[in-house]
Amino acid sequence: IFNSGPMQVSLQRKCANVNIKEQGMICAVVTRWLTQGTVLQHALKLHPALDLLCDDLDWTPNHKKRIAKFKLDNDQWLFLEQLEPMLIMLFLASEHMSKSKFPLIHEVIPLFDSFINKFEDFISDKDLFAGVRAAAVCGWAVICKYYSKTVMSLQALYAQNSWI
Repeated sequence: IFNSGPMQVSLQRKCANVNIKEQGMICAVVTRWLTQGTVLQHALKLHPALDLLCDDLDWTPNHKKRIAKFKLDNDQWLFLEQLEPMLIMLFLASEHMSKSKFPLIHEVIPLFDSFINKFEDFISDKDLFAGVRAAAVCGWAVICKYYSKTVMSLQALYAQNSWI
């Protein structure tokens, strides 16, 4: 959608039809950290307008070029809604840590503890889709890996400086 000017204009009109602030779809930037989460959040805001766009016969006259095939069903939208809090959490943490050039250990460890607890909450929530819980398991594994490196670096520091 973001590569087509006319489609962006049509999406803006659809936004107006469903009382959403007129805006187009944004593009994911491959070189930016967490850009997919930003795109997903934007798509969730535009959900009703995107559905209307996919149903619009102006964009689906030729069966082979239909964009209706990209329309998400209710379960797919729900999956994205369930995934969103995880992405927001990662985005906010990334923003917080990016504010200082060198995050300090006393800032990082509580953040890791908080991440681990939140991911464990996602993992144990049986109301979430299995795929969302699986994403939480992946996130939990990565956070634990980095957390263990933090702990090992502290142990190395203590070993080098036995006077601490």
